[in-house]
Amino acid sequence: MMEIKERLALSARPGKLTLIREGMFLKCYQQSLFLLMHSVYPDIKVTGRRIKKLGGQAVFSGGFPEAVLAKVLPEAQFTDWGAEADTDNIDEVAYQSWLTALPLAEDKGGGDVTSDRQSAPPCTERGGMSLSGQLAARAVPVVGGCRVHSGSEGPEKKQ
Repeated sequence: MMEIKERLALSARPGKLTLIREGMFLKCYQQSLFLLMHSVYPDIKVTGRRIKKLGGQAVFSGGFPEAVLAKVLPEAQFTDWGAEADTDNIDEVAYQSWLTALPLAEDKGGGDVTSDRQSAPPCTERGGMSLSGQLAARAVPVVGGCRVHSGSEGPEKKQ
């Protein structure tokens, strides 16, 4: 099993959207999660928590079943640790703004944090545009409201 530091390092690589295999799911962290949300999967459930091994650093993640990868990111390539797709580099200012706006579980009284952003159509309505093209074609939306959930909910299913 990959350590959290390794997952975060993979997720922060410029020009790559990284999906890390965790059981039957593929998960994105931090920068890769930002890219996924703002390009092809705006309604992904975002979970945030502080990691003791990282000195209490806030880490955000989101994922989906590996079986739907071809629908979510058809251009992704499988790797030994999960999958990745080529992208343009992220706008660091927009990323930092998004990251600091996400509340943590302790900020809302417990549970995991999720975000329900409906600022872009689902990936099935994007007309086959490449991930790099989608990122270039869209402005990064303003961060929407977040809600707290118990963490016991299953993954949201794409329709």
